[in-house]
Amino acid sequence: MSLTGYFPMYSAGPSDLMLNYADAGEKSKLTAPHTEMWLAGVYNNNHFSDFLIERLQTRTANVRNVIWYRPYSNISMHRDLDKFFGGKVALFFSRSSWTDANALWVGIKAGYNKVNHAHLDLGNFELDALGQRWVRDLGSDDYNLPGYFSGSTQTSQRWTYYRINSFSHNVPVLNGKNQDISATSQIVKHAVGVAEPFTIIDFTEAYKEFATSALRGLKVVNERKAVLIQDEFEIAKASSISWGITTDATILIVKDKEAELTLNGKKLIVKILSPANAVFSSESAQQAAPQKANTGVSRLLAKMPEQTGNITITILLEPQWTGGLSGYSSAMVSLSNW
Repeated sequence: MSLTGYFPMYSAGPSDLMLNYADAGEKSKLTAPHTEMWLAGVYNNNHFSDFLIERLQTRTANVRNVIWYRPYSNISMHRDLDKFFGGKVALFFSRSSWTDANALWVGIKAGYNKVNHAHLDLGNFELDALGQRWVRDLGSDDYNLPGYFSGSTQTSQRWTYYRINSFSHNVPVLNGKNQDISATSQIVKHAVGVAEPFTIIDFTEAYKEFATSALRGLKVVNERKAVLIQDEFEIAKASSISWGITTDATILIVKDKEAELTLNGKKLIVKILSPANAVFSSESAQQAAPQKANTGVSRLLAKMPEQTGNITITILLEPQWTGGLSGYSSAMVSLSNW
């Protein structure tokens, strides 16, 4: 409980949008988490109360803020930029600033698929930069859809719904199949408070039908101005691979290994650094009734042909900051050496 107050602080980006997973509502926003003031008093932690007071500068306070009031301590200058939350649903968050509305922020989840309200989304991540949510999750669908909660088997109706299955999430898909519904995953390594914070998720169980090992690494690079996603598979059964992200941005495929995303006048470049046979494409995320329509939402996909053996997929996401980027030029490094 003593760490609970950190969750609302880190789980929302500068856009105020939360890291969305399982059956959370679409584009769920953090408002003013009033219990932060109570938690600050119980655990003598001014990070919680200061965070709430900062948010109340543009929001309405309520009587609880008076009852539990703690004076502002200006501790935010010592607030960590990165946070790891352990447990059965492990989470990792990193950002470039607490005071810049255009700051980079990224969140990623591990966890397990066979739990109430779960989606097949192990390794799912979301990204803020330049005041926009570039990579996002669609959230829940209508609870009244037929079989929405009938997820006991791999072929249950729940997993046919786009927002619930793997095909709408920011995760790899092997051979056009969902992640295993019984899969668990763990964050096996992470580093916070360093020049290039990172996390590594072992989500082998999600792809056990085709792979003997599956790891996802996420690293914040280039002075916290870009994000690197690296997936490493040991494919035992010949598999095609589709790496994908969901976005509200307009997608322009510049060339086979480079795409330009445009959202509200801002731009983000996505590059395939490996493998050599991966090629970008895009598709609409729109679905027919009775599912939610997902109007205006698209998928950027990096597709690879059927193959076996060791495969490393490395994707760089570069927001186009004012003044430009120095460019990410570090040599490819296997996750075992992160």
